[in-house]
Amino acid sequence: KTVSLDLNELVTRTAELMRRTFRSNIRTETDLNVDAPHIESDLAQLELVIFNLAVNARDALREGGTIRFETHAHEENGQRFVALTVADTGDGMDGETLRRCLEPFFTTKPVGEGVGLGLSM
Repeated sequence: KTVSLDLNELVTRTAELMRRTFRSNIRTETDLNVDAPHIESDLAQLELVIFNLAVNARDALREGGTIRFETHAHEENGQRFVALTVADTGDGMDGETLRRCLEPFFTTKPVGEGVGLGLSM
């Protein structure tokens, strides 16, 4: 069900959940555009997307690091948009992984530790 929602509020709640549940060597940061307009989205689906991105970022930070959530507002052709960025300080992906990372069920995790649905969403 599509509803009007404040993406900044959703990101703030998600980042706080991550702070409380992730290992202590993983920090979360937010940089939220205060002028970001409300968006129309399916709340449950968007929560799942943000959570999956955060969990993938957490898993990439084996030795710890930072996960950063950002929102950016911009205008194009008279319409206002909000972009969401989830980034981490991990090593990144090699070329082969990068080429395949959006394939459904692709995972670099051992059997039983991932389903490969995080980035393909």
